[in-house]
Amino acid sequence: MKDFRKLLEDFYDDKAEPGIFTTTNENGETVILEITPGFLKTSTYQNNDWIRINIYHKDRTVEETYEK
Repeated sequence: MKDFRKLLEDFYDDKAEPGIFTTTNENGETVILEITPGFLKTSTYQNNDWIRINIYHKDRTVEETYEK
């Protein structure tokens, strides 16, 4: 998978191709990355049974929420 920083740079420069990617982070947790024309979203399925959701918008605002 591409480096996350490179994906963010491409996203903000309108070079990112839409898509959904999955990977595993350093804690062994599954991470889903969704790239759309309007936002970039990560969903991390944490080992504590919570899902951490981060949304990075084109205007550079960031949201962080949690779901059980």
